[in-house]
Amino acid sequence: MSAPAKQAAVGLDIGGTKIAAGLVDASGAIVYETTLPNMAAQRQLWEYGAERTTP
Repeated sequence: MSAPAKQAAVGLDIGGTKIAAGLVDASGAIVYETTLPNMAAQRQLWEYGAERTTP
């Protein structure tokens, strides 16, 4: 016999500078959370800086 399924929810926040993700259990307790840089935003910053420093 298999164990009963556990309920969880995943949340994603895709913003201009970072992407945040989290996993919560049925009671709302955070099981896992992480953030990652948004590479598109980093590329835009790099290009903006390059435009300002190019003679």
